[in-house]
Amino acid sequence: MIGSKTIIFCAPSDFGFSDVIKSELQQQGFTVYDFPVSDTRYKYKRFAERLLNIYKKTILGNYAYKRQLKMAERNKTLMRQLKNIDHADYALFIRPDLFPLPFVKEVKSKVDKLIGYQWDGLQRFPEVIDYIDLFDRFFVFDAEDLASKTDLLPLTNFFIEKNIPESSERSAYFIASYDEHRFELIKKLKTIFDHEDVDSQLYLVSSEDKQIQNIQNAGLPVEKPLTYQENIHRVEKASILVDIHSPIHSGLSFRVFEALNYNKKLITTNRSVRNYDFYHPNNIFIWNTIDKNGIAEFLKAEYVEIPYEIKHKYAFSNWINYVLDIGEYSSIELSTTKSTLV
Repeated sequence: MIGSKTIIFCAPSDFGFSDVIKSELQQQGFTVYDFPVSDTRYKYKRFAERLLNIYKKTILGNYAYKRQLKMAERNKTLMRQLKNIDHADYALFIRPDLFPLPFVKEVKSKVDKLIGYQWDGLQRFPEVIDYIDLFDRFFVFDAEDLASKTDLLPLTNFFIEKNIPESSERSAYFIASYDEHRFELIKKLKTIFDHEDVDSQLYLVSSEDKQIQNIQNAGLPVEKPLTYQENIHRVEKASILVDIHSPIHSGLSFRVFEALNYNKKLITTNRSVRNYDFYHPNNIFIWNTIDKNGIAEFLKAEYVEIPYEIKHKYAFSNWINYVLDIGEYSSIELSTTKSTLV
């Protein structure tokens, strides 16, 4: 535990996840100055703004104007809050591209060490590339991104340490926002789970009428966005977690680490998980997205307990020490070497 240190914490507030991290930071002994932002669409303040955006896109080819409006408004709000802080030991930005560049620069002037973590691929949100050089330590979770720029550091996501509850027998859980890629794969998995007599709790989140109709026609439930705690409650009840990763990157989602923390079996489409030190084929099945070959055998295989020293590496308490480079910690590497468990 770190005593009497201060940290400016800036992260997305969606689904209540920043609140969870803030609470964990406080439990580690930090005084936290919290600057959450919501990754929502910008709402035009005047009709003239909408017209100008259309003109800039169609005539000038400038697709950044709407983002500029959102960031300018966000910058005013954040700067007002930042005035109340004279100094902090650290600042941690998760998804720095969600924060205005002038705000990040002002935070840098108030802290001893500025740290950033892009928990999504650099290609998916390339605006963040303009931020990287501001940071003393900048982490990425996709091994391919490490080669794109010097001085980037490797980092995975993490889990919040909790007691392991009893789970339902042969029940699978998945939730994510709707997109066509996920939708098609979830339909296939539902058919497989039905054949294997697995209780499948597979949810897609959408507010668009056409997408909702597609979900319902496939016999799947439509879900509203869940808070982090609501999601974890469902994770605890399941025996199998499903992870369908975005093809644009190979970084590991939080679902992978939830499975690790709670000793759940995991079915994933992310092949890179095979190269991590916690991988074991009894615990993690890498699905080819085409057929059900191997799934029945995987479901019958006994779960293999992961050694504490490997598992604890991905707990938040070790994660934050590694990120801030303080205290004792185990360094976290990305998918570059093969697992030692198989």
